[in-house]
Amino acid sequence: MVLLSPSGGPEAHFAEAGFTSADPNVKLPGYDTVWQSAGDTLAADHPVTLTWDNGAGLVFKRTFSVDENYLFTVAQSVENKGAAPVSVVPYSRVVEFGLPKDYAALAIREG
Repeated sequence: MVLLSPSGGPEAHFAEAGFTSADPNVKLPGYDTVWQSAGDTLAADHPVTLTWDNGAGLVFKRTFSVDENYLFTVAQSVENKGAAPVSVVPYSRVVEFGLPKDYAALAIREG
């Protein structure tokens, strides 16, 4: 059973977490951002935190954790070390492109 498949591939199915801002001047992490790890290997009861400094006073953090039932949690935060207030909003989503390979068979059985 395939749970996730990379973005851009056929039948892509992935989870995404990030940050957005109404201010286009706020430098936000993107898909190609290189994060710094503050932990070893992710394991049950052993979360891993990734940090990225945008160079303009904002430090972004993502903490990944997984439990014994393989439930993943991503906690996001931003620390403003600058003098001016900044509005940043975290988001997350699960994205699926295309229909499952057996969609027609499923539709016939359920219909």
